[in-house]
Amino acid sequence: MKKLHISQTFLLVMVCFVAGIGLGLFFILPTDYFFFIFVILILTVTVLFYRNVYFSLVILLLIFFIIGFWRGNQVINKTNELSLINTEIQGEVKVVDVPVRKSYYSLIIVKFQNPEIKVLVKAPRHSNLIYGDTLNLKCNLTVSEKFDDFDYRMYLATKHISYICDQPEFEKINHEKTILSTLADWRMEMENNINALIPAPQAALANGLIFGGDDRLSNDLKNDFSRTGMTHIVAVSGYNVTVIAMVIMSVAIFLGAWRKQAVWWAIGAVLFFVAIIGFPASGIRAAIMGSLVLVAVIYGRAGSVLGAICFSGAVMLFFNPLLLRYDVGFQLSFLATLGIILIYPIFENYLVSKFKVFGLAEIIFLTVSAQVFVLPIIIYNFHVFSNTFLLANILILPIIPLTMFFVFFAMVFSFVFWPLAVLMAWCAYFLLFYEVWVVNFLAEQNWSCVVIGDVNVLWYVLYYVILIEGLRIWWKRNLQL
Repeated sequence: MKKLHISQTFLLVMVCFVAGIGLGLFFILPTDYFFFIFVILILTVTVLFYRNVYFSLVILLLIFFIIGFWRGNQVINKTNELSLINTEIQGEVKVVDVPVRKSYYSLIIVKFQNPEIKVLVKAPRHSNLIYGDTLNLKCNLTVSEKFDDFDYRMYLATKHISYICDQPEFEKINHEKTILSTLADWRMEMENNINALIPAPQAALANGLIFGGDDRLSNDLKNDFSRTGMTHIVAVSGYNVTVIAMVIMSVAIFLGAWRKQAVWWAIGAVLFFVAIIGFPASGIRAAIMGSLVLVAVIYGRAGSVLGAICFSGAVMLFFNPLLLRYDVGFQLSFLATLGIILIYPIFENYLVSKFKVFGLAEIIFLTVSAQVFVLPIIIYNFHVFSNTFLLANILILPIIPLTMFFVFFAMVFSFVFWPLAVLMAWCAYFLLFYEVWVVNFLAEQNWSCVVIGDVNVLWYVLYYVILIEGLRIWWKRNLQL
């Protein structure tokens, strides 16, 4: 029997670990019986299969599956320990993330030192709290209930937030200057300058492109982005970062750079982008995944990069297993990146090189590659399929890097020479106006999207089984994995 290559073994180990985490999040075993059950399982496998040529591999996979299962169980049990619910608490807290400004309020994440917990505070919009502020806070600790099948409590838990602060009373007492708080201050000032230079709703899109997130968009515009499949341009995801970086790389090559030079320029741009937005967890994740895709482009070794992506995903899940079940952003980012790694080379091999039209072929097939992998997740969570996602991406994605260029330099010049900032802002405004108009126009069409009801989860499983098996056969025939 053919011996597995070490890269294949490594990939199987990572898959088993992640599968263990997934099952551990759904099926909780009592701690007292956990190790006893799995020792019995290992002994049973040993007795039945010790003469099998793959015995060592099976034991290795089983051990990593057990570790993953244990880690998933451990985190779920800890998350469900809500000993302080409905308790009044008072003490000194620190603002540990950039506040999210809504229309009428701000969402602030604060951290108590004793007990050591993170809490979400809904504060008045005019409170003007910033990252690094120290507050004297008093409130009642509560948790959120599910709404529309969305488990908001567990979503907050992915951000290590344990409770919601009900009826908060607070007073600012200090502000601590750190590197991260300084970056947050700069970011807030830059956002304010963009808002001063560009009118709404284009300003909201401009800030979303630079700093990530659709929180600044109105609900109507947010729905239009969702209906047209364009939410990814304001999301810090592996797909978003990869698409933008690939366009930047294409421009660099057009200007005369070598392919490898262009890729490293794109990776540098990705790292700079993440630094500007303050190194959020989603940004770091996106930078890792996007950079790995670009490395695959340089060396053409999808198999090695696939293992690296799975390893990076496994490491993220070891530290935060809840991402796998409760963070749709992680699911979409990871699967879209896998789609680009595994499907785009097929398109590139047969079609991209033959139909190069101002880089549109790359954009079309990158978008399709990502969409093929994330489609079941989108339908399962949002019950909608966008019929216009491909057309919207073709019409908008080619000018996104240019839009970001003008927005970025408008922001930079706003600190040094306001008239030049105004000129750059006008250039950005026309592009932003066009992008918003396209999204609004397509979303208004009756055929823009299809609403899909509940679908049995087994159909989603079957979809991925067929997809992965088909890709495995293709890659095996082409001897690249």
